[in-house]
Amino acid sequence: MRFRLVTLFVLITVLAAFCGIIFAAPLWITALTLAVTMLLSPAVWVAGWSYAKGGRQAFFRGGLVCGILPYLVACFYMISMFGAVIADFPNMAETLEDAGDPGWVRLAYVVMWITPGVFSFLGGSVSYLVYRLLTPRTAVSKRSVRASRSRRNRRLVQVQPQAAETELVAGGSERPLPR
Repeated sequence: MRFRLVTLFVLITVLAAFCGIIFAAPLWITALTLAVTMLLSPAVWVAGWSYAKGGRQAFFRGGLVCGILPYLVACFYMISMFGAVIADFPNMAETLEDAGDPGWVRLAYVVMWITPGVFSFLGGSVSYLVYRLLTPRTAVSKRSVRASRSRRNRRLVQVQPQAAETELVAGGSERPLPR
């Protein structure tokens, strides 16, 4: 898989902005950003389950099955934290001034955000490994169609089968074919 340089620059910029939001923005923006991105993560796993084929589908199935429980725990924690924030909203300004911005709170948010992904990745990797171990490899026939290796000539080339010059007869011996 190849990427253009512009695509890589855009991805790095988005990742840098995301890290800036998580670690430099106020705590409520961090919590909101992590919550929204965590709510979108199952869509990737379900789409992979539905549309991938072969080993990739095995990876996404294992990832979804192994990551669903940590995801539900993290969602429950997120909903309970939002409920606590909404219930304490009138006193929130005083609470935030007293607490400051402890780094361990951000770390707890990031750990709750990344844990389902780690479990999903491990489950998907194990599922892919089991798929590769249990699926027999198919042999590629020499008579199949193959792509030309030339950069100038990208058309498909049909490989012609070799004509047999001998035939196997009863008793396991070979004799030349008549021409």
